[in-house]
Amino acid sequence: MMITSMTAAIMASSVAILALVFGPLPGVTPEVRALRVIVSASFSLLSLASFVMARRGQVRLAAGLLSAAVFASLMVLPISLQLGVYSPGLSLLAGLIMFAGFVIRPTAALAIAVLSIGAVLGLLGAQTTGALSGPTPATPSPIVMAGGNIILFAIIGWLTMRYAKLFGNTIATLEETRQRLEAIIQTSPLAICTHDMNNIVVTWNPAAERMFGWTEAGAIGHPMLTMSPEKSKGAENPSTMVRNGDSIDQVELVSQRRDGSFINISLSVAPLKDAAERQYGYLSIMADITERKAAEKQIEFLAYHDSLTGLPNRLLLQDRFGQAKAYAVRAGTKVALLLMDLDNFKSINDTLGHDAGDALLKQVVTRLGECVRQTDIVSRQGGDEFLIILPGLDHADDTVPVLVKIVDRLQDPFHTGDHEISTSVSIGISIFPEDGTSFETLLKKADMAMYQAKNSGRNGYRFFDETTNVEAGERLIIRNDLRRALDRNEFVLYYQPQHDLASGAVVGAEALIRWNHPERGMMAPGRFIPVAEESGLIVPIGEWVLREACNQAMAWKRADLPDLSIAVNLSAVQFKRGNVEACVLQVLDETGFDPVLLELELTESILIQDVESILASVKRLKLLGVKLSIDDFGTGYSSLSYLKRFDVDKLKIDQSFVQNLATDPDDVAIVHAIIQMAHALNLKTIAEGVETAEMMQQLRILKCDEVQGYYYARPMPADEFERYAKSLILESQCRQVL
Repeated sequence: MMITSMTAAIMASSVAILALVFGPLPGVTPEVRALRVIVSASFSLLSLASFVMARRGQVRLAAGLLSAAVFASLMVLPISLQLGVYSPGLSLLAGLIMFAGFVIRPTAALAIAVLSIGAVLGLLGAQTTGALSGPTPATPSPIVMAGGNIILFAIIGWLTMRYAKLFGNTIATLEETRQRLEAIIQTSPLAICTHDMNNIVVTWNPAAERMFGWTEAGAIGHPMLTMSPEKSKGAENPSTMVRNGDSIDQVELVSQRRDGSFINISLSVAPLKDAAERQYGYLSIMADITERKAAEKQIEFLAYHDSLTGLPNRLLLQDRFGQAKAYAVRAGTKVALLLMDLDNFKSINDTLGHDAGDALLKQVVTRLGECVRQTDIVSRQGGDEFLIILPGLDHADDTVPVLVKIVDRLQDPFHTGDHEISTSVSIGISIFPEDGTSFETLLKKADMAMYQAKNSGRNGYRFFDETTNVEAGERLIIRNDLRRALDRNEFVLYYQPQHDLASGAVVGAEALIRWNHPERGMMAPGRFIPVAEESGLIVPIGEWVLREACNQAMAWKRADLPDLSIAVNLSAVQFKRGNVEACVLQVLDETGFDPVLLELELTESILIQDVESILASVKRLKLLGVKLSIDDFGTGYSSLSYLKRFDVDKLKIDQSFVQNLATDPDDVAIVHAIIQMAHALNLKTIAEGVETAEMMQQLRILKCDEVQGYYYARPMPADEFERYAKSLILESQCRQVL
């Protein structure tokens, strides 16, 4: 209110001063009148220019401009008085303009300046037409006029400098702030622009040029960038969003660049307002979030998909199962859940490397896509395990064509690089709603069925049934009991004698574990060893077997039995999860057993799993004198290169070749070939499962070195083995005496 009153007072004063400045001058020529108009207008504009400079922080320049006006006034004073051009109130008008600019606001000073120029033209017209007439006013002497003018300009200069000093620091601070803000805007990595109420761009920083491809010259004066309707997901224009004066904070939109490409941006918009709180435009700050959005999409994709194959993972599959289940409930149909696992994939991975394994998995995915319908869902669960959902089935048997196609297709050879890979698949199937209604229940039962498919010879499929469920429950009970069996000392070792075929003497024993279960009685290894391998409990159990066997061999030595070799079976799991080398060294050190008499039995399949690691461990054990034999030779991955690399000492001929030696010429040929090859490589041979004299006699003809089996003796406890061995020694001694 005070400012308004002051403005009114100054405006009224200016009108009075205008009358003084541009008073009537009858008898003056038109040229003089025109010159008077020019000089008067020049002084008014000069005052206004100095005011504008001061308001922009250029205080020194403004003061200098006023000083120039004073000097010019003094120089032209004599001439202007003679010509009737100068009016003494003109300097007062200039001071009034400066004062209005500094004290009130720029608009007041501008209004006074405009009125001044208008008054000059208006009074000139009045004088020209004679509307203003009267006696010519007395003209003071030049000395008086000059002195008064100097005093007046001194007062104006003092007032100007006074106010400049008062407001100079504030103006300078504002100028520094403006420059800092300008530097921030120009160097900011964020796109910053302003636009008016008509959405026309007013300012455009370098980051905006880089982000959108439009130069500053090309953007200013043109409409603000708008979002493509089909890309912005219904987002409003920024000017529309802040029409009510509110700010918009970090709205994510899609905008188009000059080259036509689209980018994701984060947009913040704030209204620009003047001192009277009237909105005159907008400030927009934009960040390019295209890479972040792409990363978010990738993260979201990886959260629900397998990174190697791009297939849905278990999390997404559960969601898809929920949808299939809901449809099945409405339509009265069934849903099949297939859990499949590649057979021997670990061996392929270890032998050919992970790159070959990954390439194989990708080819498997391609073939699976060829075997299922478009409505079916294939998912990778990790490793070589896949889950498939078959929705909309009328009968469980509707899965059979798909199952047959998968089994047949995946047993065809794969090619990765220079390698041809053959594999097969084992599949377990559970059906909604017969086998369960929840995903977890159906998955559990499909897993049980797949386990049965593997046990049935692999390369096939099995539907879940209650027998499978009972067997799975049995395995779970055994697993839980196994965890306590070691602590309760429930395991015992039986020993089966190994005989020299030529002399019949006992030369060693194979240590065979038994479980004296408190409720189930004596359990053979076939009932619990597979469960122990699945759970990893075979590692501590295997260590116990090795230590117990070596301790027993030392006890027999103290009982005056001759040195006997002890054969101990090693599982592939022990090499994968345990440290076989450290375990053997520790046991030999603790028991004092001669490593030359220790024979480690490995299956052929172990030799192709993580070959280099196992080979390094075996070689270090061989340096101590430990013997190495290959169990069940001829039934697995027979390879002469492995026999050479692992420096094998003995081959154990599997009983499947021995049982029909008396009747099957093919078995005779196979056993003969194994023995001949072993002898050629300077290896010993031992045949297991010898149950009849005919088998023994045939092996003797084929020149097998050692034998074991029921024909000689069943596996027996340690004390019984001791009596057996001593009786044979006594019998041999008696024969020698006779």
